[in-house]
Amino acid sequence: DLPQLTAVSNIARVLLARDTGHVLCLVGPPGVGKSAVVEVCAKLLGKPFTRISCSSSLSLEDLFGSFTPQQQDGRVVFCFRDGQMAEAIKNQQVILLDEINLAP
Repeated sequence: DLPQLTAVSNIARVLLARDTGHVLCLVGPPGVGKSAVVEVCAKLLGKPFTRISCSSSLSLEDLFGSFTPQQQDGRVVFCFRDGQMAEAIKNQQVILLDEINLAP
């Protein structure tokens, strides 16, 4: 299936806006394809894509990381584990903060 002209236009607009160096915020009613446009743009840019679902339970630890207990040589040690956003930034991924209006 070929994408509709509106989808192609939206993809082109997002790619042009990306070149401004600003963070992009796509606004619109549910189900119009905002997430799909971002995913297609990531593919066109040859970048990995990460979708982070924002909800009322999202925490800073989920985004940036935290210390977690792990067992090493029979002892419990605390090691830092990157969160989703930190990992995506390190890997230079395109990040979609989905439903950011629901984040605490």
